[in-house]
Amino acid sequence: MKVISTIQKRAYIIFGIIAFCIIAFLYQDISPSVSSLAARDNYIGKVNGETLSYDDYKKEYDKKEAELKLQKAGQNLTEEESTQLRDQIFSNFIKKNTLTKMLSDLGLAISDKEILEITRGQNIDPAFQQIPAFRNQMGQFDPMLFENFLKTIKQDEPGTPPGTREKQWNAFAEEVMENRKVNKFNQIINNALYVPKWQSDYDIKLFGTSRDIKYVVVPYNTVDIEKIKVEDSELEDYFEKNKNKFTALVPTVKLALASFDVKPSIADSAEIFAKFNARIEEMRTTTNDTTFLRAYGDNGGFNTMLYTADQLGEHPKISEMFSAAPRTIIGPYIDKNDVKAFRVLSKKNIADSVLVKTIIISFQDVKTQEAQVQRYKLIDSIFKMVDTLNMDFDQVAANFSADRGQSPPVWLARADKSNNPEIFWHGATTRHFKTISEREGAVKIVKVLTFPARVPAVQLGEISMPYVPSTETQQATLSKAMQYIQKCKNAKQLEKVAKTNPDVKFKATYVNKESKTLEGIEGNPKEVIRWAFNGKSGDVSSMMQVGNNYVYCGHLGSRSRDDIEMEDVLDDITPIVKNEKAFKLIAEKMSGKTLEEVASKNKVTVDTSMNFSYGKSTLGNMPEPAVVTVASGMQPNQISKPIKGSGGVYRIMVTKANPSTMGPAEELQTKTQLGQGFKEVRGLFEAVLNRFKIDDNRVNVF
Repeated sequence: MKVISTIQKRAYIIFGIIAFCIIAFLYQDISPSVSSLAARDNYIGKVNGETLSYDDYKKEYDKKEAELKLQKAGQNLTEEESTQLRDQIFSNFIKKNTLTKMLSDLGLAISDKEILEITRGQNIDPAFQQIPAFRNQMGQFDPMLFENFLKTIKQDEPGTPPGTREKQWNAFAEEVMENRKVNKFNQIINNALYVPKWQSDYDIKLFGTSRDIKYVVVPYNTVDIEKIKVEDSELEDYFEKNKNKFTALVPTVKLALASFDVKPSIADSAEIFAKFNARIEEMRTTTNDTTFLRAYGDNGGFNTMLYTADQLGEHPKISEMFSAAPRTIIGPYIDKNDVKAFRVLSKKNIADSVLVKTIIISFQDVKTQEAQVQRYKLIDSIFKMVDTLNMDFDQVAANFSADRGQSPPVWLARADKSNNPEIFWHGATTRHFKTISEREGAVKIVKVLTFPARVPAVQLGEISMPYVPSTETQQATLSKAMQYIQKCKNAKQLEKVAKTNPDVKFKATYVNKESKTLEGIEGNPKEVIRWAFNGKSGDVSSMMQVGNNYVYCGHLGSRSRDDIEMEDVLDDITPIVKNEKAFKLIAEKMSGKTLEEVASKNKVTVDTSMNFSYGKSTLGNMPEPAVVTVASGMQPNQISKPIKGSGGVYRIMVTKANPSTMGPAEELQTKTQLGQGFKEVRGLFEAVLNRFKIDDNRVNVF
């Protein structure tokens, strides 16, 4: 079952890039709970005329959960495994009715000859090569091991339903075949794209040459943009012509977020720290760190781990812990929602890598659970020989190791997470360790030969206490929040009123159904997301709690590829139209046949820039790519029309066109990079999704 378990783990990662994008686009944490289902539509999603009902989803979840529990000898799934399973069910539904259908309509298939090639030929599919059970002792794919597995595919493990092993393998193999189709589709698109010669020649000219220019610039701040008036007809005209710029492939809502931090007051802090300092005094006077930390420490017990600086890089007290002497107590300090302190229990240098000899006990020939138990008993016996009885390691290896002790010593790296970490902590004093190599399907007994202890590490004992406000403080904050919202009649007023209230944090942000966070607010935003997609423009929410914040939301409009109203994007359009009018106002004043005449009319000077190019595009401390682009197409002594730059409106004249500084090798590199960039299938993801009407209803169910 270990082989099948590994195969199922690999199945999560073998989708091609398009499938991955579609799945990632639609992922959102799904909980099997039905607490809110009764009042909502009884479906998870719809796509391409097909519906995934909650009942069908739950049946599939229960079925696969039972299969995974069976593989884990009856143990419950971890939260991570449950999340993977829930995501897999929904993504498979979307994939089946979008990508799989599209590939089928195109007639893409895998021939029998191709199947032989990727399973038994010279081009084994990487998905098969990743399975540890199909690799030999050197870590290389072994066709014989693969063949032996297929021959025994109908031999189920004791206690599993008939056909379990074969069903699991077939499901994995089907994913591999689907992935092959995706790769074929990518190749079709890739081979259909090319860069015409004029495009590559233009890019070489654009990036390889430079110009000496004279220019005049009139800054935008010469016009008071705020005082520029725009008519409704101008806004409507701009919206109709540029509507697509504001639509969103993923349905999106713009929110006004007004939040109140629910944090301890000064009095609360004093009380919390008084209690916590008493606990620190207990830690300071204890005669038994192990007993004390098991009673009061974090994670419910005494932690023997040794940590290096790179492992603790985000710790707020990292500099103190490595400079302090052993037995030092550091704290108290506030870390997010807790007040903490820790004692430096010990300090020592550990190794980044160690030189070891190994005895390899392979599990690749183990077919039953009984045989597995016997193999582990053998490992315990061998370990006792070398570690307790002090028998000669090389002689034991010659008798029991899969390589008969012929392999030379190897360096093990701490960065390789498959190695037993204690080897790198205690290899200077303890010589023998057991470690599991999933890649090789083996357990190794290692003897440490060389232990270069060069990396400082610390062992810590940490205590903490919740840093939370009192009931009185929470009620006071709640009162302020309620007084604030009474002054807000609609969504746009949330910001206006917030400016007069120092207790309010305001933020305008965009959310979609897959949003996992709210900008500037820590906590689960699921309730906010659900409200946003069931509200309408102008609505103001009731109060919600997100993390340690009381939050009010204002609905500032939604946008999607099928539904967008000008009112929902008016705040985005208005400054654009004003800026466009400001550009035209300035441009009208920049008339003249020479730059000197233009400069005189606008009371500015004529400036110069030598070797002006994309690599040297700064004018007046602002990058000006638009000016570079215009300059690259001009002949010397021509004067340009007004150019909308980053820092103002420009008119320029090229005084000299400098020859290309690119050599043949650089030109070839530029052409290659251009070709590769052009062949990135940009927009393909959007094109695939646009073919299908996807209704993701998870936000209303879970």
